[in-house]
Amino acid sequence: METLLQDLRYAARMLLRTPGFAAVAVLTLALGIGINTTIFSVVNAILIRPLPHVDTERLVALREESLRDGQGGSVSPANLADWQAQSASFQDIAAYHDRQVVMRAGRGDPERIEAEAVTVNLFPLLGARPALGRLFLPEEAEPGRNRVVLLSDHMWRNRFEADPQILGKTVQLNGVAHTVVGVMGPRFGFPDNQPLWVPIVPSALADQRGERYLRVVGRLRPGVTLEQARAEMGALARRLEEQHPETNAGMGVRLIDFDEAWVGEIRPALLVMLAAVGMVLLIACANVAGLFLARAAARRKEIAVRVALGAGRGRLVRQLLTESSLVALMGGALGVLLAHWGLALILASFPFQPPLWMVFDIDANVLLFTLLLSLGTGVLFGLAPALRATRPDLQDTLKDGGRGSTAGARQGRMQGALVVAELALAMVLLVGAMLMVRSFLRLQGVDPGFDTAQVLTLRLVTGGDRYAEPAARMELYRQVVERVKALPGVEGAGTVSFLPLSGMSVTSGLSVEGVDLPADQRPAAEVRGISPDYFRVLRVPLLRGRSLTPEEADGDRPVVVVNRALAERFWPGEDAVGRRVRVGGPWLTVVGVAEDVRMGGLDEKPTAQVYVPYSAEARGYASLLVRTHGDPAAATAAVRRAVHAVDPSVVVDEAFTMREVVHRSLWQRRLFGGLFTSFAAIALLLAVSGVYAVIAYSVSQRTHEFGVRMALGARPGRILGMVVRQGAVLTVIGVGIGALGAFAVTRVMGSLLYGVAPTDPVTFAAVTVILASATVLASWIPARRATRVDPMIAIRAE
Repeated sequence: METLLQDLRYAARMLLRTPGFAAVAVLTLALGIGINTTIFSVVNAILIRPLPHVDTERLVALREESLRDGQGGSVSPANLADWQAQSASFQDIAAYHDRQVVMRAGRGDPERIEAEAVTVNLFPLLGARPALGRLFLPEEAEPGRNRVVLLSDHMWRNRFEADPQILGKTVQLNGVAHTVVGVMGPRFGFPDNQPLWVPIVPSALADQRGERYLRVVGRLRPGVTLEQARAEMGALARRLEEQHPETNAGMGVRLIDFDEAWVGEIRPALLVMLAAVGMVLLIACANVAGLFLARAAARRKEIAVRVALGAGRGRLVRQLLTESSLVALMGGALGVLLAHWGLALILASFPFQPPLWMVFDIDANVLLFTLLLSLGTGVLFGLAPALRATRPDLQDTLKDGGRGSTAGARQGRMQGALVVAELALAMVLLVGAMLMVRSFLRLQGVDPGFDTAQVLTLRLVTGGDRYAEPAARMELYRQVVERVKALPGVEGAGTVSFLPLSGMSVTSGLSVEGVDLPADQRPAAEVRGISPDYFRVLRVPLLRGRSLTPEEADGDRPVVVVNRALAERFWPGEDAVGRRVRVGGPWLTVVGVAEDVRMGGLDEKPTAQVYVPYSAEARGYASLLVRTHGDPAAATAAVRRAVHAVDPSVVVDEAFTMREVVHRSLWQRRLFGGLFTSFAAIALLLAVSGVYAVIAYSVSQRTHEFGVRMALGARPGRILGMVVRQGAVLTVIGVGIGALGAFAVTRVMGSLLYGVAPTDPVTFAAVTVILASATVLASWIPARRATRVDPMIAIRAE
């Protein structure tokens, strides 16, 4: 310990003697460590931290999907009941689904709440416990006894001011009094940020087999493997298909480890980001290693004297590594501060509030990661310079060995190798960044299938006994549409159950009259309820037939409009109008074929879509679409007033233009693309500065040589060419190695790209030109300095 303290004091004194060197080294490392800490904090929040208050051991997510194309995911209530009754692999199976309700508590105004309806066994299955009160009881899944509610900690504290007497009090949900029986603990908001939970009444859903909207989770029995459960559920799905071919044809069951189901889609992007920032840190380390090599050259005489006086090499290496580790620790401390700001910027780019269990902060895991990263970094960039500096040529150094020394040549080769490594890593990052940028631009150019200009959308939510029946909700939506259409500046209005690009939908097994397909070739279809003017408001082209009429929208005739993908799949080259399909109910006659609309995302291929009269999908919520003659956002207040003129109790929120809806649907790709581009820009800056430092150091070491050459008649252009050629050689080698590395590495990015191949030659060529131009410029600046050497002064100085 005594020796360590001596080394630390000595290292601090040496760094204070060269504050410029110390500042550059610390800032370079702080940048590299800071962005690594930032991304690791995100990875820690999403992939590493367990779900709070949830025991995920042996938990499995169950999804009902089409065997043909994997579409779907949600489960029908009737199929869930059969799974619960017939499966032997699970201790228990539970379900939940989003439910929008209008809540009124006390004298407060009504507000829309994104509640969660759950089977009463969900919380025990998850291992979750309340902070106050109790969970739902088994008998509270019965009609009339289900008017109870569990509150989240956030709702309890903010809406009810942390009332310790909250248990037993009532809140109005859709006009019905519900008794508060419990409050969950902090950070519990399963599955996202749900403020409250209500029980599902299974008996009320027993006949719903074709409509799929439940998310399902099960806990495996001890000793049962995931593969065994998959085999049993596959057999059960086949039995249900035989028993209910009209709704279960072609539908299978997919089982996924619960943790993987929770973060599986985002995991590849996060791991790519983590690899990218790792490369940036390696470039920063190479840069700082170059600085330490140059500093070691300046300290050759000091170290040679210490060796001559008997200092052991191990002692000197430890001393130099203490210096590099001290620099790295200071860089790590500053990096934590940068990470705090970086996390704030990332969170600001989210278009929604992250789930409560995703806590983005600098916790103990992150601090330990940063500490280990800093210490490892100090050894990584400090070891080679330390080993090189502690093996001096005593005779050459102590007599102040000068030009042409082999030490200078060896140091030049080592610095050149570091620059080549920097350029290779920068090449990989730049290629990855440009691929993501080009992918994003391609995605922005995708036609969503509708006209986004001058369309406003708002969410309508009803509640209370007045709208308990579908007919009442249909009449409300009809009146709202008529009143909104009468507003000045409004061209048209309509409603839809689920907005395009919202990622929300109800899927059902699709049957086509006269088409007998094997089970694994039968697709699932997305079902949306629409008003008659829906296609006209969004300007979705009708390729065949017509839209729905007002009479059909009221449910007088079993008709449907299908999309192009469905029509071309089952009736290629034929007219689909007049054909019949079934989606979990009676046979429906096709009256029109609409252009494909992107429902889940711009990067998702259109799947089978059916549009039914809203009477068949008249839920307690709907999206109102309004096409205006001018700025759609300016019409928001007038539309709200029109809705409340029909019924003041209707909650109106989520007002966006359709262009904003498209913009929000791309937020994740925009975020990852922006981060990757930022990392690549930092890597380019560090790599170019590394080239500049090497060439500048080389020029300073060759001042005498250039002076002699110019004294013997060498022209400045020849000297300029010699220096620039040195940088060009490093660039060619670095870019060549980097291109090979990028060719191999970018293949793992395939799932993150759209419309661009991971090995796109245009991208590789463009990055090569950018990197080569930047490094040539970095070489040209010190090369110009070399051409200004005064031969007499250079010779006299030597």
